This record gives sequence, structure tokens and C-alpha cells, in this order.
Amino acid sequence: MEVEIALKEEIGNPELFVGRQKEMDYFLNWMDKVKRQIGWSTAVLARRRKGKTALLQRLFNIVYTRNDPQLIPFYFRIPEVKNTLLDFSEIFYRALLSAYFGFKTRTVVYINQPLSLGQLAELAADDRIISEDIKTMKDYLNERRQSNCWQHASHAGHRIASLKDERIVQILDEFQFLDRFTYFNQSDSEPMILTGTYQYMGSSKISPQLIAGSYIGWLNRIIDKMVGRYKSYYLKNLSADEALTAVFNYARVYGQDVTDESAVWMAEACDRDPYTIACMFDSNFEPKDLTTPEGVSSVLDYETSVKTDGEIARMWYEYLATVIERTNDINAKRIVLYLAKYSNEDRNRKQIAEDLNLDLTDKDLDDLLRKLVAGDILRQGESRWAFRGLGDPIFDMVFRKAYEPEIEQVDIDIIRKSIAGELEALKRDLKSERGKMSNYRGETAEYRMRYKIAMAGQKRRHLNDLVHPPMKRDAPKVPDLHLAPFDTVAKHTFHDNGETIECDLYAQAAEGPDVVVEVKDWEDKVKKDRVSAFIQARGSLVGRLDDDTLFLFYSEQPIADANKVRLQEAGILYADRNSFPK
Repeated sequence: MEVEIALKEEIGNPELFVGRQKEMDYFLNWMDKVKRQIGWSTAVLARRRKGKTALLQRLFNIVYTRNDPQLIPFYFRIPEVKNTLLDFSEIFYRALLSAYFGFKTRTVVYINQPLSLGQLAELAADDRIISEDIKTMKDYLNERRQSNCWQHASHAGHRIASLKDERIVQILDEFQFLDRFTYFNQSDSEPMILTGTYQYMGSSKISPQLIAGSYIGWLNRIIDKMVGRYKSYYLKNLSADEALTAVFNYARVYGQDVTDESAVWMAEACDRDPYTIACMFDSNFEPKDLTTPEGVSSVLDYETSVKTDGEIARMWYEYLATVIERTNDINAKRIVLYLAKYSNEDRNRKQIAEDLNLDLTDKDLDDLLRKLVAGDILRQGESRWAFRGLGDPIFDMVFRKAYEPEIEQVDIDIIRKSIAGELEALKRDLKSERGKMSNYRGETAEYRMRYKIAMAGQKRRHLNDLVHPPMKRDAPKVPDLHLAPFDTVAKHTFHDNGETIECDLYAQAAEGPDVVVEVKDWEDKVKKDRVSAFIQARGSLVGRLDDDTLFLFYSEQPIADANKVRLQEAGILYADRNSFPK
């Protein structure tokens, strides 16, 4: 299914979104439960830049594309700007109804640019339920009844879904900011606590919420006050295969070279984190070379160093500035550094105090530790009195470079060498335990091939550099031509006269030959029926595509001679991992 990008996604180019299949399956199954009124409101917990927003926005677009008339998605990010309750209530209400009509009328501009109340009233002219609902909101606004405005706005999803027998799924991003940026009056010094509004709304089964936030400790405290209302879903880093797929995908979209070895290394050295991987390709480090593990490590060192103004370091420093710097407490820095060394082990207050020789009372130490947990700089251990580090090696790199010279009086070059040693140990484990340097399958094999085809076009490679020569003297020769840059390289489904033909890859070029590619992964030998199916597909497609369209059968494993002959006779080029440039 090709996803319509109705809601403009923060990730930018929609092709950059890869992986997250497990999470997407979970939430699409949750959507099916919502239809049956058994879906619980859920809190999606992830630190900033873990791909949370990308996942939720893509989920919105998938539900929009499915176009189930009884399942209506609404995405709203709580703004980080000061608003009065009256203004925020109107903003929220207009956004919800604009998303509603955007879905119903298939008008994406309503979703990305909310309508005014007057425009919404015009759209709802033939809908008595929503017309009356808008009129009530207008009356509250005109009378400046702030509390009524917010109650009416925040309950609108449940109320309308109930009256119209529909399901309105509310995806509320950065939910914790409800308690920070809304004031009863603009001149007030203290914000209102609006998350309590959802004490009741969180139980709705016809308009449940997916709430999300970047500050896990903060959002958890909110959820804890709403016992039984929200289930928690922790967003983890990508799987090993998904991270490798992401590397090849970013390399293709950014048009930057990687090798099989450097791609595997980047996925693991970046802790399978999509944001960190993206930063590698967008880094200003010079000279940047992502074709070797050593080159990847140099870019990662740059990106995690505060003094170089690395993007990863700057992102983490936002966290640190709100917690570590605010406390201005050397003990806080020492504790974080200490627990980073035992990130997968619990340490209780007594151990921490003794090992660090802290001159703090139990209460002061407990208060400091809980501040660090609330600020997502530490994690709560198995018991209330136990704590542990984040277990995030990228954070540890940033923190060590920023604070270890001050705390331990260690030269920064020694710290860099220590981190480099840890990366070398990871590299050895990767080679000996996983042996993934040469194994690609499924989606990873497909995305690796997308990258290789795209780069072959970008570099205008000659076909002789990519495919095997004919086995037989009288077989059709490899065309004497160079590829041209491709506009798109993606899966494609051809529809014609009731026939559907799915292709692994269809590379389309504006000024050169297009290429239809069949990708066979590494697990098994190439079977005869797979070759037969592609020969048949070629026969069906020849009359529909340009005369110079090329057909390529690619396999990670060597292709048997008998299959090579059959492909040649059908006019299909063939290649394997040994023929394509590394």
C-alpha cells in the first residue's frame, strides 16, 4: 500500500522513514481494537529524537490512506509557546474539526492549515450535530468563558464520536507541555495544569488518545496520577536489520557512499538510533568518509563532541542544560558519570554515597537522584531506592567528553582514546558473534540494492561494471551504455487490464533507461520458479514500458548456470554481490 502523506511529516522526505514494523503492527492492531471499542488510551514514551514523532505521523498517514469512514485520525502537537486558556482552547478545537473534515472530504490542506470557526461552520452546514457544537464553542468564546471553552474543546473528540457513532483517535504529541505553556491570563506567572482534564477523557473507548512526550520522567509522573487510564509503550531503538536498512536508505537519499562493512559498523556504532544515523549523513565534519569503519568513527567522534558543535552533542546538551546545569551541582555530574559505568546494573543510595564519598544527607541525595530521573538523565532501578544509568552509549560519549575532564581531571584525548577502545571492542564482537558483514535478507537486501542501483545511476556506471557477461557466445550481449541518474528507485506495482505485477524495484530515469529489478536475498539458492516468475513478468511488461527498459535479476547468492542461460535467453541481465561495486 502506497501511503498518502496527508499530514506533512517532520522527518522531511517521506522515503527516510524505514523500519519500525513491530511498532507499526502494534499500533495498527490497536486501531482495529479502537474500532471495536476495546482500545485503551496509550502513552508512547521515548526521549527526544528517538523517532517517536516520525512513527506517530506515519501512523496518522496510514490510517488516513486506509480511509475507513468510522476511524478518523487527529494529530496535534502541544505548542511550546505561551497561550491563554481561551486562545489554546480555540486552537485545539479548530485543529480537531479541521482534521475531521480534512479526513471526511479528503482535503489535506485542512489537516496542515486549520480552518477558522467561520469556515468550519460553513463546512458543517448540513451536519446538525457539528453545527450545534461549533455554535456552542463560539458562544463560550464570545462570552470569554475560559474553563467552558477548554472543557468543550478537550471533550470534543469523545462527544462527536459518541453522537455520530464514529471513532476519533487523538494523537497528542508532547503531551507534557499541557502543564507548562497555558495560562488563565497572559499576565499570570504560573501555568495551568491541564493534563488533569484527561483524568476522565483517558478512559474513552470511542475517542482514545495516543499521548507522547520526549521527557519520559515528566510524562510518567502525569500518567501515574491517572491510574488505570493509560497504558505505556516504550519506543526502543531500531532492530539490527532495521538500523542497517536505515543506513542504506539514508545513503541513497543523501547520495553518499557507504560500503557493506561501513554500513554495518555505522548501524551498530550509532546504537541503532535513527537520529544518530541521520546525523552521520548530515554532518559537517571534514573530510567526511563514510566508506570505512574508521571514517564512520571519526564522524561519530565529531558529532558527539560539544567543542566541535556536533549536532548530537547539541541535542543532548539541551537535556543536560535543563537538569545538570540547572542544579549547578558537581555531585549530579559525578553521579551520572558513575552510573554510566554500570548502566545495566542497579546501584542503591548507600552504594552511590559510599563509592563517591558524597557529603549529602539521605534526603538530599534522594532528592537529587529523583531530579535526575525526572530529567531523563538517570533511570529508576528495580526498587524505589535503586538507580542506574541511561544505558545509552551515545549519551555516555557526549557526557564523558563534556564533564569527565572537569570531574576526573582527565585530558580529553585520553577520554577519546578510551571511547575509541570501547568501539573497537564492539567491532570485534560484531565480526565474531554476528557475522553480519556478509548477510543481507528481506527488506535489508532490498534497500541495499536500492542504494546500489541509485548510486550506479548517479555515477553513470557502465552496465559492464555491474552485471555478469553472457555465458554463451551467441547470447544477447550486455548493452553498451551508461546508466543515468534515477528520479525514483522503489517498489512498484503495475496494474493493467486486471493484471497486477509487483516488482521489487523500479528505477525510473528522466534521461536514460529505466530498470526493473528482481532482488533475491541471501538465505537460499536461487530457485527455478523465482527465475520463471521474473521471466513471465518481463514478458507481460515489455509492451507497457519504454523500449529501452532494462530488466535485472540480482541475487546475493551465486546463480546456477542453468538459470543464467534462461535469463539470458529471456533478455534479462543478471548480477550478484560479487559483480556489483562494493
